[in-house]
Amino acid sequence: MNLSRTLSSSTGGLIHLTYINLAYNTFVGNMLKEIGNCSKLGHLYLNNNQFSGEILSELGKLSSLESLNICNNMISGAMPEELGNLSSLVEFVAYTNNLTGPLPRSIGNLKNLKTFSAEQNVISGCQSWKYLVLPKMI
Repeated sequence: MNLSRTLSSSTGGLIHLTYINLAYNTFVGNMLKEIGNCSKLGHLYLNNNQFSGEILSELGKLSSLESLNICNNMISGAMPEELGNLSSLVEFVAYTNNLTGPLPRSIGNLKNLKTFSAEQNVISGCQSWKYLVLPKMI
């Protein structure tokens, strides 16, 4: 199935949702701020769409989030410091976007992170890397 258009703001009202997989569609526009209301969300897959705008700071409210995949979109700007609030995060995949700027220092707070993949962006301070080594990754 190939879904398209923008996401509805009513998605944020699905507060008991634990899994969202909208990968490999043609969604456009910004990610929804309302997604931060889905406090039980454990897995969010928005990869391989046409999302644009920045990574939302509201994602930092998703303390149960274990997997976040936003690769192969047109997401731009710097990664927000709020990503460091994702205490359950195990996998962060954001390669092939238009991310810029330095990695936020708060990334070091992600003690459960095992996979960090953000190549094919323009992140400063990183030459050629795929995985960032953090305590759980050693």
